[in-house]
Amino acid sequence: MKWLPEELEAVRCDFCRGADLETKYERPDGLAVVECRNCHLTFVNPRPGPQVISRLYGADYFTKEQSQELPGH
Repeated sequence: MKWLPEELEAVRCDFCRGADLETKYERPDGLAVVECRNCHLTFVNPRPGPQVISRLYGADYFTKEQSQELPGH
């Protein structure tokens, strides 16, 4: 899945609020994985915004039953 620019939000480090970020690699879906040069937290930036996240992970995502049992159970 490729992302539209309006679906993404650029953020500071969630841990230390630093803005000095180094791109480590690009994921197959086009999102960059960055590392904070201050605290070394690694995260996606820019990342999907809240409206996209709520669309991807609606209420039923967290309440639906497992469709199949895990192997060995």
